[in-house]
Amino acid sequence: MLPSAQKARSRWSWRRPRTRGSRCVRSGSRHQSVDVLVEIPRGSRAKYEMDQKTGRIRLDRVLFSSVHYPADYGFIMDTIGGDGDPLDALI
Repeated sequence: MLPSAQKARSRWSWRRPRTRGSRCVRSGSRHQSVDVLVEIPRGSRAKYEMDQKTGRIRLDRVLFSSVHYPADYGFIMDTIGGDGDPLDALI
């Protein structure tokens, strides 16, 4: 049985960087919320993936070693990273 996909709301502080030469100086602060779809619950050894066509969560693989996920893992919804996949998130 596949677990239900969980939506988590994460609060993060966004700061606009100002560049000076090769250094990045951060200034200002605004709080915003992002929607994160949790695909792999904390402590799980099963890796689930969201099927982009159907929107369903499916089992991708099971880790057979002692490795497990130390935090809820998923992606930030409505984002695309440099590799073409949504941005990863740990909660």
